[in-house]
Amino acid sequence: MKNAFVCCTPFHVIVTLQLINTLFKDEKNDIFISNHFASAEKVFRNLKKESKNISNIANVFFVKDKEISYDKSFLKHKKIRSFAFDKPENFIGEQLTLDYDSLNLFTHSFFTNLLVNHSFKKNKKLSINFVEEGRMSYVISSHETKNRIKNIINKVISPFGFRIFNISLGSKLFLFQPSLYVGDFNGGIVKIPSINKNSEIKGLINKIFDYIPQPDFGKTKFIFFDQSFSIDGNEQLNEYKVIEDLIKNFNINDLLIKLHPRDSINKYEKFKLSNVNNSNYPWELIYLNENLHGKTLISINSSAVFTPRIIFGINHDIVLLKRMYGFIDDPLDQFLIAFNHNFKQTKVLQPESFKNIDNLMPK
Repeated sequence: MKNAFVCCTPFHVIVTLQLINTLFKDEKNDIFISNHFASAEKVFRNLKKESKNISNIANVFFVKDKEISYDKSFLKHKKIRSFAFDKPENFIGEQLTLDYDSLNLFTHSFFTNLLVNHSFKKNKKLSINFVEEGRMSYVISSHETKNRIKNIINKVISPFGFRIFNISLGSKLFLFQPSLYVGDFNGGIVKIPSINKNSEIKGLINKIFDYIPQPDFGKTKFIFFDQSFSIDGNEQLNEYKVIEDLIKNFNINDLLIKLHPRDSINKYEKFKLSNVNNSNYPWELIYLNENLHGKTLISINSSAVFTPRIIFGINHDIVLLKRMYGFIDDPLDQFLIAFNHNFKQTKVLQPESFKNIDNLMPK
């Protein structure tokens, strides 16, 4: 068996290595790393170097598809033209045999769709597998508007030999906690083995990301996970107002702000805060290395606060601020029903305001 994994975030890389070290350890695997995150090229170079000593990693490729993925041309004509006429090789600068038995995909990037399209032409029995990329993977549904649209598009373009990545093509869904799944995926659901702090892949992951210890995480009581709402064009919430409120309502020495990897390291410079972690390291990597026992995890609605329980099997108290800011997130509410039912030892609080915040916080 020969498999391909397409990684667009550091989290994708970590999960891919866990799968290759466990469920796919006796097979040949290619890893594609897209330039969608700041440290992508460094991670690619390091992984390519380390892979020479890893027998089940056949190839590591660097994909330059960020620009076309975020195509802003009129009617996205550049993306459409590229999808129709380009090949995957055009974005990696190397020849590909595309002799894959399975594609293991996390998200709908441009290169992902191109690889699906051309790999299907090579192998009509190709398996398309979805792989967890956070809590949204647990609510994947064919009834979502975007999936219904993609299904219609596939029906239109398939007679012409084209396909795009969509839930209807899925063979398997790989999740760390299958019991939390509340969607309607018709394929098989496979459990990804949990990662622990003594995992075999820990040393490899540290080398790939050039990890340097982050002691500030061990010195704080609360960790707030910032989110890139403004970058994503989401106007439901003003991140700067949230930080102002946190400063007013917390002992700032007890709080560490973890910036989102896609945000500027100077995002909150005007507040002159010394407790902002602006490293590009993914949260999962930090958690794997640092002693974070007893820390309370806070966010508006970030998947990061659920990572310790879902991936590492460790309980932390969680505080979600979304109600406080009138933030609507129906998929999260749906996910929380399953999460609270399965993990009763993990406390999830959703305060309505900062009033008496000390009484709301887990002790």
